[in-house]
Amino acid sequence: MLKLTEPKKVLCIHDLSGVGRCSLAVILPVLSVMGVQPVALPTVVLSTHTGGFGTPARLDGCDYGMAALEHYRELGLEFDCIYTGYLGGEAQAAIAEKAFDLWPAAKKVVDPVMGDNGKAYSTVTPEFIDRMRTLCQRADLILPNVTEAGLLLRKETLPENFDEAGAQALADELTTLAADIYSKSEREVYIARMAEKTGISAAALSEDAAKKAKKAEEKQKAERRRQTVNATLGYGDRINRDRLTYATGALLEERLLACMLSNPALAAEACKSLSEDDFLTAFGRKVFTTFAEEFSDGTEVVLSKDGALTPEEISALARLMAKHDRLLSVMPDDVGSLVGALKTERQRIAFNERREENPQDALEEYIRLKRQKKTRPGDGGEA
Repeated sequence: MLKLTEPKKVLCIHDLSGVGRCSLAVILPVLSVMGVQPVALPTVVLSTHTGGFGTPARLDGCDYGMAALEHYRELGLEFDCIYTGYLGGEAQAAIAEKAFDLWPAAKKVVDPVMGDNGKAYSTVTPEFIDRMRTLCQRADLILPNVTEAGLLLRKETLPENFDEAGAQALADELTTLAADIYSKSEREVYIARMAEKTGISAAALSEDAAKKAKKAEEKQKAERRRQTVNATLGYGDRINRDRLTYATGALLEERLLACMLSNPALAAEACKSLSEDDFLTAFGRKVFTTFAEEFSDGTEVVLSKDGALTPEEISALARLMAKHDRLLSVMPDDVGSLVGALKTERQRIAFNERREENPQDALEEYIRLKRQKKTRPGDGGEA
């Protein structure tokens, strides 16, 4: 005998557009074929969607939405998930908030529809963004695009293109929304509203919010430490991609190049014993060869010379020079030592590579160098 299983119920709080394959017109059939029972609650009925059909005819669903929620509560319906999408304003956001209050055990999925392509929609106000942010803080899953993520995080600008690391960093920052209520006054408003609607004491809610905020802060600190360590080691460095492979050599190169770029006289001194082959990273070699003539002549360098470097590479060099200026007070320039250290590091890496290819030849080379060092004049050995 077959045992009937009641399908999962999802309360879908979205708009309904007459023309356009979007919102409830798409959500209802998709969830149905997945074996889920969708319960439609239209926030607004539109003659067309808002993307290119002019100004649509509009029927507001606020009063209906509130009345429908009360009816569902009286019927004793239970929802496994509440899924919100386009909300036309603060009054419609209140429908979603009430649904969250009436069915606190339901999974909450929020698509914070507010903008696209770097711009907020014309109907979106700062007050509505705050309301949407609070709604996202209560959600189990949020589905913003890049523009909406920026609005939620109060970012005025975002990169036009994201690599995988940048997208992951933005996603990680979004995960703190649930606990990161941004100001004391905002936290107090949130707690007061929740206490009134749920019957839970404000003290208990405040304690819970404080715990979540502390956990989020610890997570953010850990993430900042991780990013600092990774940046130091060269993980994700799009400019100097060899930085992780040649960590010590890359640091020496950066210090030396910053010194040469900042001081033409020292650059000329370094060039007496420095060549392109001494550089370990492709970026270091590129910078040296680009400005080889200026370095050798002891003349000032123009970073934008002939468009040889990309804007990102120029920015990276400018940061190196700024860091160099800060170090001067505690670490005077010594290009001779830097060139010597870079050459030694180059020899060490070359020796390790030879050792892997031919251990016997590498051992003989090591013994020869040790003997050569012992017999150098001034070292106390034979002249």
